[in-house]
Amino acid sequence: MRGVTEPCSLTINVSVNSSRLDVFFNTIKSVVKGQEHNVKLLLTGFFSRGHVLLEGIPGTGKTTLSLAFSKLLGLEFKRIQGTSDMLPADITGAFVPQKNDGKLVFLKGPIFTDVLLVDEINRMNPRTQSALLEAMEERQVTVEGKTYALSSLFFVIATQNPSESYGTFPLPASQLDRFMMRIQINRVSEDVERKILRDEHLRDKIKDLEAIFKREEVYRMISNAGRVKVGSEIEDYLISLAHAIRSHPVFLDELSTRALLHLRDAARAFAYIEGRDYVIPFDVKNVLEPVILHRIGLHLTYQEKKKLLDEIKESVEPPI
Repeated sequence: MRGVTEPCSLTINVSVNSSRLDVFFNTIKSVVKGQEHNVKLLLTGFFSRGHVLLEGIPGTGKTTLSLAFSKLLGLEFKRIQGTSDMLPADITGAFVPQKNDGKLVFLKGPIFTDVLLVDEINRMNPRTQSALLEAMEERQVTVEGKTYALSSLFFVIATQNPSESYGTFPLPASQLDRFMMRIQINRVSEDVERKILRDEHLRDKIKDLEAIFKREEVYRMISNAGRVKVGSEIEDYLISLAHAIRSHPVFLDELSTRALLHLRDAARAFAYIEGRDYVIPFDVKNVLEPVILHRIGLHLTYQEKKKLLDEIKESVEPPI
């Protein structure tokens, strides 16, 4: 097969951004322990202009990761707790009467922020889950026929308990497809747990985190990540992977075109974080699982899907 494209001549100052990102990763590592690769995937989703679903049992640091991530990037952060009786207006906002004249004014909901953490999204009822669809896709909300723009950096981080947990409403395929990535948050090792137990000032460290980047720098990094070169041989590789997944008897025709676009964009962002202005198969392989697994084989367990996807990945020859 054809070789990978040589570095392109984009005006991206990769070395400067990489050194600043090193500071970001080292700082977040001091308060979010044992999740280095997941932090990189979360940043990949953000730089790709997508949204991320974090899945794992309660108490594995999903909320802590989201808060530290937002603080270090200098982003406004809001959190909502998913419950079965939550209404769409609890997220988007609603028109309420003023005390003096009774005139209706729009009271903005928590969705008007940079980073919205939706904790335990699958405890919300389907109607409320669907209220996020327009916001995630269009970065706007419509209330009583009026449309309101959201932050240009709007980013949803949703956490989800395992589907077998009591009182959950499984996310429908249309909602799952809106999430660029699903990141599995597992328990950390015993050594890491011991370090967490010994760090009695961990909560204070999180509160005291300061932004590493200015807002205009965040915009610039997102723009640069989107300009990373995807060569024709990488496009062929992406198409071959998609064809192999769609042709598999278990996953027959389950993969959307949006998923393929998300895979390309995530690979771009991952390459940028790695300090390159061009995509190589390594980048695609690193984001394949978090971009694809939540969209296919919804009747299978995570481990069953992962095993099948690994087999498909090995069957498709990457460009050299």
